[in-house]
Amino acid sequence: MQTGAKRNLCGLMREGENTNKTEMNRSKLILPLLFDLALSSCTTPIETIDQVKVENAFVVNSSPTFKGYFYNGSDSEYHYFITKWDWKKDNYFRLEKKDLIVNQEYQFETKELRIDLFETDEKFGENQFYELYIAE
Repeated sequence: MQTGAKRNLCGLMREGENTNKTEMNRSKLILPLLFDLALSSCTTPIETIDQVKVENAFVVNSSPTFKGYFYNGSDSEYHYFITKWDWKKDNYFRLEKKDLIVNQEYQFETKELRIDLFETDEKFGENQFYELYIAE
């Protein structure tokens, strides 16, 4: 006598066959785990650039995959930036407000503004190491 439904080579139920309670309980356990895993992979770490590394936070980059630096707003303590790439993961970082004077701040994550080391008509901000400009 046969018990349970027949399985294919992968151990899955064939279409139209009944599942038993054990398999349904297993799926109830697996789905929340998969959901948690998906959520945790969506978080992006933001590197805090300390005073020692501030001088090298922005460099001229001629890589063809480099898209640029983007200002992502400020909060009460930090200015937030993104280094964007075509074929690499974007890099998120922040500088303490005392390490960079930004001419026109806006609230964190309300918009993005492309900035550059190359001089344009509109200055974005400055510190003792470099001047940043709004990219055209």
